[in-house]
Amino acid sequence: MSQVCATVEEFGFSITIRGKKATALRGPATRIDFVKEVDGWHIKKYPHGWRATTRPMSDEIKSEDEIKQAIAWCREHGWIVRENPGHSRAWRYRLLPVHTKEETRRLRASATPEQRFCDFVYDY
Repeated sequence: MSQVCATVEEFGFSITIRGKKATALRGPATRIDFVKEVDGWHIKKYPHGWRATTRPMSDEIKSEDEIKQAIAWCREHGWIVRENPGHSRAWRYRLLPVHTKEETRRLRASATPEQRFCDFVYDY
């Protein structure tokens, strides 16, 4: 099954495997994450129907200027944008949770005083 999923993923699908079941999603992006990682800024796109456990259907490394332009484009086109140091997110239609309940609880429990006002359902 993993070989089939890897092949399908090469065609732009987002594959999520839960036990013996796999879900493949593809289509226009409805969530975009802009994340600063060790190797640079990443743009991760998620298709309609994504959940907190869905993997991105694409992950591209871009310059910081390109990230700023992409975030501005999202705002100009009606996306809901939340910016934080080192990461930002954009939702196409409405704000949806990006973390599972367990992840949200863990993030809240380990929050620093500076993070106490962070909404861990949507941010980290």
